Amino acid sequence: MKQTKACGIIIFKGFPREYLLIQKINSGNWGFPKGHVEGEESEHETALREVFEETGLRVKIIDRFRESVAYDESKKAHKTLVLFLGEPLGTNVAIQKDEILDFAWLKYEDALERLRYNNSKEMLRRAEKFISN
Repeated sequence: MKQTKACGIIIFKGFPREYLLIQKINSGNWGFPKGHVEGEESEHETALREVFEETGLRVKIIDRFRESVAYDESKKAHKTLVLFLGEPLGTNVAIQKDEILDFAWLKYEDALERLRYNNSKEMLRRAEKFISN
């Protein structure tokens, strides 16, 4: 079975806190900016690159938050997703129009409702708990 790895960042800003979700063109699903590791990139390098490519944002990664989940993407591929937590260094989102349909800054409860996959919802819950402590 093929092994793949993707990295991304749960991005939050402000008070009351809002989270950035993006909508993928190919599936219509909402989620966090993320993408596959290329070459010898570190997890942080991949996450920062993918966030910038998909949203145009530079992000400061918050120390001590790294969550991962592994799942079968299909019968031929096993995927590991690693998510970090970060704050944007600017506010101008410029989506990658060939991959991203839309974006939204959402309060925690609204972001939970918009996410389709339970793994993503659980990652958001962990991020919210980490920030609140």
